[in-house]
This record gives sequence, structure tokens and C-alpha cells, in this order.
Amino acid sequence: MRRSRAILPGLLPLVMAVGLVGGVGVSAEEQVSLEDLPASVRSTIEEYAAGGQIVEVEQEVEDGAIVYEADILKDGVESEIRVAADGRFLGYEQEEGDDEDEGDDDDEDEASLAWDQLPPAVQKTLNSMLQGAQPSELVRGDEDGCLVYEAEYEQDGRKRELKVTEQGEVLEIEEEISPADLPAAISAQIQKRFPGAEIKEAESVIRTFYEVELVWEDGEEREVQLFANGCLLDDDD
Repeated sequence: MRRSRAILPGLLPLVMAVGLVGGVGVSAEEQVSLEDLPASVRSTIEEYAAGGQIVEVEQEVEDGAIVYEADILKDGVESEIRVAADGRFLGYEQEEGDDEDEGDDDDEDEASLAWDQLPPAVQKTLNSMLQGAQPSELVRGDEDGCLVYEAEYEQDGRKRELKVTEQGEVLEIEEEISPADLPAAISAQIQKRFPGAEIKEAESVIRTFYEVELVWEDGEEREVQLFANGCLLDDDD
């Protein structure tokens, strides 16, 4: 026979508290003031809000770890950043006013910028790479939780796209090319593997990343590939 167990009234709050702490997921959000934030967290938020307004900051617990979310209004654009308890920047997400594109997983949150809204390091890299070409579009976006700045421009009659970190390090260069300019080996392979297909468009892509080999005391090894902003490109288990 199954016995029912009663919980004494005085123990109920304690049981509920244990259930919240032991649970997996996200706890309720709690608004906090700048003055109550850890120094490292406040420093990170103020750095990203430079020249803008910190609308509000909320604290929550995700998988047992404290995370801070700050809403920032800057140059008429509202955005949200996420910061760990030790001050690490966890991600940048552009606030969308509508949910029209909510179902499109390929669309990443982006915000168009003017030149003077770019960080100085980004401006310096673009000036060097564009060599006088005028960007047709400047975008600040979030890719897998990492902040990226993109510039679209035309150079030598070809459309190009440049992606750089906030520190001005080049992540990727894309250049539109004519299918006729593809290496002969690529054209031959396409004809062999995809007979009857027509090449609609082609791009040359150059990525800058780092390969790091890791080893543990037990002899386990792993090689990871990372972009200069710390985002993982690949992870070979």
C-alpha cells in the first residue's frame, strides 16, 4: 500500500526553495539597479552602453548560473546584452519590434549603422580594407552569441562583404565572382557530381580562424577551431 506523506506547514517554504534551486532551466527574472551589480558586470554593461542609455537590468538564473540582461537604447536602436556574473559578455541581441520573421531560423538579429556608430577599431580596419570604396551597408549583428560587424561594398567591379570583430580583427571576406572565374577543377567537379545543374552564382570566401589542440591529464585530446572573437567554428570530438 502506498503511503502518503504530509509536509509540515513550516517546512513548505524550504521545500519550495530547494525545488527552485535544484531545478534545471531558467528562474524568474528580477530587476536590479546598477549600484547593486558586481563591479565587473557593471563595467561590461557601461562599456557596451557608451553614449547610450541603460534602460533596465535584470538578473536571472540559467542552469544554476547567474546571468544579467541589460536593455540599452543607443542612437535610437534598442538592444539587449547578456553578461555573466564574472563580467564576461555572453551575447548581443537586437530587439525586433515585430515578430514577422520569428519563424525564419536563418535570419539573424541585425541593426543597420551609420559610420560614426562603429567602434574606432572597426573603422580603422574598414578604412584599411576598403581602400577608398564606400560601403553600401554597415550592419551590427549577432552570430551564435558573438558580436560581429559587417560591411558590404563594391571593389574592382565586384561585390564584397567583410566581417570583423569589435576589436577590428578580420573574420571573413566574401567576394562575388563570375562562375567563369571558378578554378577549372571546381567547375569539373561540379559537372561530375551535379550533372545538368547550372551555376547560378559563386563567391570566394576567406575565413581567418585559429586551430587549438587541447590535452587533458588523462590523455584525452581535442582540436577546436575558433574565430578571433572566441566563437567556435568547429569542434572535433
